[in-house]
Amino acid sequence: MSRSGTAPPGGPLTPEQQALVAEAIGLVRARVAVYAPHVRPEQQEELLAYAYTGAVMAASRFDPAHGVRFTTYAYAFIDGEIRDGLHRERQHRRLHRAASWAARSFVAETSDRFDVAWDDEATNGGRLARYARR
Repeated sequence: MSRSGTAPPGGPLTPEQQALVAEAIGLVRARVAVYAPHVRPEQQEELLAYAYTGAVMAASRFDPAHGVRFTTYAYAFIDGEIRDGLHRERQHRRLHRAASWAARSFVAETSDRFDVAWDDEATNGGRLARYARR
């Protein structure tokens, strides 16, 4: 539910809120297992971090007076954070692939016009940026 543009609170959680987050640990692990059952451990840790962020956001906004269980309330927050994290990672991979393709194309098309290896990094970066904008 982070797509609403709201960030988790900056202050520490109360002991009651911490207990709610601890209650949601099973849900957090279950949702990560659903989204990424066969990922490397470091990727799973990132997804767990996203999910824990969702649980913290849910705990900071939860009001028990509404008569809803916390895990039911937190489900959307946890799922939203995992999905947002996966979306950001996909965007990053796409940008990386596009930049890599642009760099390979740039070198292939311009290698006979100037010596890329002897130019400084700023000159090469400027030429690559101009080429990518074309």
